Amino acid sequence: MQFKLDENLPPSVAELLRGLGHDVATVYDQGLQSCADPAVLAACQGEGRALLSLDLDFSNILVFPVVSRDHCTRAKSPWENWGRHAKSP
Repeated sequence: MQFKLDENLPPSVAELLRGLGHDVATVYDQGLQSCADPAVLAACQGEGRALLSLDLDFSNILVFPVVSRDHCTRAKSPWENWGRHAKSP
């Protein structure tokens, strides 16, 4: 499978996926860091790559309708719910 990793994922994720036999490009590899989200998504669609990102904006269907995000996956950060289940003192 072909992936593009967004700038909020560490290079170790790219290496892990490459080790599993996937074709992985990163926004850094292609000079897309700090580009607007639509430009990153357009690059993914043009290359036929699935975007892996922690960016919540990509999951907003008002900004990126389902039709335009067929190559987009937002990975959930393990820290996203940190403290959510902590008991109050």
